[in-house]
Amino acid sequence: MTTNIQSAAPRAASPATCLRELGAEDFYRHGNHYLVVSGDNELIRLNHLARVTDRRLLTPAERFQFKLLHHLGPTMAGIKPMTVMRLFPRDLPECATCRQAWNGVKNEFATLAALDYRVLPERDTPRPGQTVIFFHRESCARLLAVHVVRRFMTERGFPAAVCRPDPFIAGCLERWSSDGTLPAELGLLMGIPLKDVRGYLHRDRHRHLLTRGWNIYDSLHPSLLLHRTYKRLRHYAAMSFLSYPFQRITRRLAGSGMIGRLDLLYAAPRS
Repeated sequence: MTTNIQSAAPRAASPATCLRELGAEDFYRHGNHYLVVSGDNELIRLNHLARVTDRRLLTPAERFQFKLLHHLGPTMAGIKPMTVMRLFPRDLPECATCRQAWNGVKNEFATLAALDYRVLPERDTPRPGQTVIFFHRESCARLLAVHVVRRFMTERGFPAAVCRPDPFIAGCLERWSSDGTLPAELGLLMGIPLKDVRGYLHRDRHRHLLTRGWNIYDSLHPSLLLHRTYKRLRHYAAMSFLSYPFQRITRRLAGSGMIGRLDLLYAAPRS
């Protein structure tokens, strides 16, 4: 007769329990790992067993930098031309508005990552805050200069003069001011493949395959590849902040060469 003896494996704590115990105000999941920002401005990494593996105490400005890195990693790298973020008062380092907070890091950030931003006019909302369009100027210019993209914009009623970053974004701001919406065509600059933007505009549910951050139509390529790339870049930017300064991470992202893969955004779908 044999007896099976199982080793007592450590029991994983509940992530929800850990988040409560750590006083989490923000948390981000990366695979089986979590990054937590506590109310005491501490950045904490939890492993797959929900155990603390790394910690870093943040200044208010560093907390703001971390939030930017996490959300803007793919845009800093140039493969996702634009990101729209909603920033709330607690995100901002001792400042009343997003513009004041952004100016604290803008010069270094813009130099390294070629980023710019526009603050959308504030509208009546239950939670005060600022909605900001962050964009990689060179990436936007390259994408809007592509023939198939310009033809798509023309088909959608955008004049040729608008197919440059500043006029296009100015048009978006004007539309936001008038009716509080942004054009669906903006999705292309926000890193959604052209085929999926077309699919969304046509509302053809029979062509819809699945959803991974956005609705995917016709073919999984290059949509899934782009989705995974964006996730990896966010993961790298966020995890690196535990060990490296903001400027080093933005420099690495800006020099990644990922802007050379912009062709994935307008690539023909595979049959």
